[in-house]
Amino acid sequence: MLKEFGLVYQSPLGDTVNVSPEIVTLPFLWPHVDALYFEPLLANGRARLLGHPDVADVSVWESALTSLLHSDTSAASYRAVIFHPYLLASDPYQMQIFKTFTECLSDWTHGSWLPCRAVADFARTNPQWVSDLRYSQKTPDRADLLSAF
Repeated sequence: MLKEFGLVYQSPLGDTVNVSPEIVTLPFLWPHVDALYFEPLLANGRARLLGHPDVADVSVWESALTSLLHSDTSAASYRAVIFHPYLLASDPYQMQIFKTFTECLSDWTHGSWLPCRAVADFARTNPQWVSDLRYSQKTPDRADLLSAF
């Protein structure tokens, strides 16, 4: 059904990139989503993942983004980072962190950063990338990251 509407990828919570004839799956983990830190409706998830339900200090999100920039890139890897404009526009400091992060990505020499549609197109035309992929979002506490809500 998704393909009928022109969608070429989906991004569910998870840890496995998958290419099927119908759609490419490009998963995300909560620590790489700005809403975890700032969306008031996600208090339960913050309580489980961050140890408290309150909207997080912007520096916590900044640290999560910075850690992505310093991830091991020695093998094929994939990381999804999700931003919500309505959240970023509500705080000038959040917008500055987003701007700084994207500038760092522009200068990044360890790989490429692409919109999910471009990653899906790449995965579909380069299936060996998916088979060689070392999913860099896996962490020792993955179970908590995948069941926070």
